[in-house]
Amino acid sequence: GDMNPQLGQMLDPAAARELLEGGGIPVADLTVLSANLREDWAIHYQARILDSARLLTAQRFLNGALPKAVARISQQLGKAVAKDPALPGLVREFPDRQCVVFPFPLDARIKYLPKTADPRRVRRRFHAERCEVEVLRYVPGRRCQFLYRFPSGEVLGKVFRDERGEAVFRLMQQVTARFRDCGDPLLTTPRALEYLPDWQMLVQEKAPGRTLYEMIRDGDARDRHIEAAARSIAVLHGASLDPGSFYALSDEVQLLDWSVRSLEALDICDPEFSRVLDRIRAFGQPIRAAAPVLVHRDFY
Repeated sequence: GDMNPQLGQMLDPAAARELLEGGGIPVADLTVLSANLREDWAIHYQARILDSARLLTAQRFLNGALPKAVARISQQLGKAVAKDPALPGLVREFPDRQCVVFPFPLDARIKYLPKTADPRRVRRRFHAERCEVEVLRYVPGRRCQFLYRFPSGEVLGKVFRDERGEAVFRLMQQVTARFRDCGDPLLTTPRALEYLPDWQMLVQEKAPGRTLYEMIRDGDARDRHIEAAARSIAVLHGASLDPGSFYALSDEVQLLDWSVRSLEALDICDPEFSRVLDRIRAFGQPIRAAAPVLVHRDFY
């Protein structure tokens, strides 16, 4: 519908930069980092503004939710402006697009993101002398993963928009216990350390080593690593765990299909995406499971 022209413009760095400059944000350079292609889309940018690197988000809010979102951002802004006086100049509302642009660490749905991104607050919360904060992954409006570096070591912090982190914490405890009994020594399962309800944050240890994805990408994966991953998947298959909710592979393929069709409608889709999706369908079509089993989505 009318989402496509707007979304297409926001995904085009030159067009998005022109829009932001028209709104009074002096963007010198703009790169799209990620995008959530739903009807209430969210786009994450890396921007250079007045010789300073910034993370910006443009997010659409439907069904009259825009004023509430702007109010939440304004509330966060009031508490954060003392630490970063430039923040107010990076917030812009575009009512005709039902959209608001805001800088990290402000977020209309993740209430505690500014706290969890502030090294001073993190240092006090964890009773540490020093703290370095690195953003590993940020999904606007949903969750953000940090790497916290303390003199005593490193931990990961995942802040959520609601209390779902507590359920993830309980599930991770079960998975860790299961893998310690029958997991593969080549695979390390990070422990969930604690859940902080006042920050809606899951804290987990930073596992040593490299991910299988990284090893495959860099050409370092060997048969023993692939076999270890397969044995670990088998452990999950046989685990008596209740995740509360789950997604089937068909759900993932449907999501990929919707994303590709959306990009094709915007005329910005690399044809290779469609070819890869066709190969995924051809591979999975003949597979019929006798019963659903658990597997972590990072394994496929």
